[in-house]
Amino acid sequence: MHHTFMYGLHNYLLFTVKQPNPGLIKESIKTSIDWDNHFYQERGVDVSKTKHIIYNDNFPNDYPCEETEKELGVVFFEKTSFTKSELRKGIRVYRLGSIELNNDTISITILENSLQIRKKHVAFCVGEGMTCKYVLDYQTKQWEKSECKHWGI
Repeated sequence: MHHTFMYGLHNYLLFTVKQPNPGLIKESIKTSIDWDNHFYQERGVDVSKTKHIIYNDNFPNDYPCEETEKELGVVFFEKTSFTKSELRKGIRVYRLGSIELNNDTISITILENSLQIRKKHVAFCVGEGMTCKYVLDYQTKQWEKSECKHWGI
């Protein structure tokens, strides 16, 4: 009986609610950027001219990058936008770490990495991240943010 229920819940989540709305990913990115801005402002850093760069290697193929750029004021990484010196030294980027579906909860992890490119070698150094959890409201069929946890060095 339990197994049948779990199979039914899984199908309900996949076919009725479908994939996590791109808005959840966007909201998780915004939450992570807002947290970083607040952190740096508390330490006297002017964040008004900070360029927030998203490295989109883990994003779904149909993710609305242009819409996210307009709404959040971020840019998606393009190698040609940086000098070789900047890429060798390293630039700060946000990445989609993972999307996990566990029963009626989705966890989305946004990583803040240092990206270095030397010749053809790409390296990421994970500094910190944020995991946002969303719980399904069965009546509205909407994902509600339940908590966000920041972690890192």
